[in-house]
Amino acid sequence: MAAKSKNVWSTDIVLVDIINFSKLTSNQQFEIIDYITKSYSKMIEKMLTSSNMTLSRLVLGFISTGDGFYCILNPKLKGYGAILGLSFNHFSEHISKKYPYFEGIKIAVHTGEVHEFRDILGNKNYIGDGLNDCARYLEFKNYTISTVMVSESAYENLIKFINIYKD
Repeated sequence: MAAKSKNVWSTDIVLVDIINFSKLTSNQQFEIIDYITKSYSKMIEKMLTSSNMTLSRLVLGFISTGDGFYCILNPKLKGYGAILGLSFNHFSEHISKKYPYFEGIKIAVHTGEVHEFRDILGNKNYIGDGLNDCARYLEFKNYTISTVMVSESAYENLIKFINIYKD
């Protein structure tokens, strides 16, 4: 009998992937990941402060991919993923000024299903078709500039989100 996940959500997923990350040296990889992590943390912190929200109200979780990360949004904010993806993309210009070997980021935004589970260390983690479908939007090769790809489902939810939260 197949196990059923208790925590299944349809929500926005934002995947950030660093272009040509594997071609960088280990030190360059670390510098970029460290800078992106700190920059995005500050950006999210400012967003939370200005909207008087907690992190858990915005984000269910983050999943490192080694050369980027998935950001899984709280389902109550379905539609906000495209805005967050564009906000992440905005920082790529700042990163390239600081690190000339940084080539940019690819960002995919998709609304899909995720399943929460506990990994072998007991940490919260996620799997699901939503993550897989989101990754497929970045399968196009040879990106030479930072790009944001938004799926049709994420776009439809963005329109709904904008109509609900006009400010």
